[in-house]
Amino acid sequence: MAKIDYYKLLTTKKDDYLFNLFDIENFNKETSRLRFFFNHIRRSDKSIKGNIFEFGTYQGRSLLATALLLKKIKSNKIIYAFDSFTGLSKYTKYDDVEYLKYDDAVYLKHLIAKNIKEINLEKKINRRNISTSNEFKNRKKNILLEKIRILKLDNIKIIEGLFQKTVPKFFANYDKKISAVNMDCDLYDSYKTVLPVIYKKLEKGGYIHIDEYFSIKYPGCRIAVDEFCKENKVRIKKNKSFDWEFDRYFIKK
Repeated sequence: MAKIDYYKLLTTKKDDYLFNLFDIENFNKETSRLRFFFNHIRRSDKSIKGNIFEFGTYQGRSLLATALLLKKIKSNKIIYAFDSFTGLSKYTKYDDVEYLKYDDAVYLKHLIAKNIKEINLEKKINRRNISTSNEFKNRKKNILLEKIRILKLDNIKIIEGLFQKTVPKFFANYDKKISAVNMDCDLYDSYKTVLPVIYKKLEKGGYIHIDEYFSIKYPGCRIAVDEFCKENKVRIKKNKSFDWEFDRYFIKK
């Protein structure tokens, strides 16, 4: 039996079947939650210098999709993936769901999700178990590395460790620009650590996808991002989303 070329299948087929089997975001779909990020990469590959960065990799769903997309468009760019692979770092007071009360619409969605989960799981829901990812503790890095090997993705560089340690050390020696960033790091301290550093390196026209800005689970992201934007006179913008999905926000330099 011939050896299966999964890389070729995933870069030539557009249906969900293989993407779902590998647990990879389908970068071809116009309903993908990351479609704005993927579209930016497609449009700007030749016009905007700099590599791609991701903060918060978990099991590689968006990382692998981004790497495959770069290969498909024949890009020479590298994607750097930062993650501790040990779960979320420490919470601050700004990560408490009480801060969602400042936005009635968001807090209502939080209460609905919380109440339904309590019914389905027959237990009380708090900030540590409201996410299906279980605080991102189930991070089997060996599985991610095996997928990278099978898919022949030599355009991924993993930076392992807490952001507070890895980000300052890495960027002290990084002399290139950034063209796009996927920020999916959930907590207040993580955004406070990462956002000022990457914005400084972001090329003009560069794009930062802010995954949790409209989160009904982790309010710290919005607080940290709003503080950054106010301090640096930067605007956060909203993409045009479908009526049935959460709003998607971004920062563009």
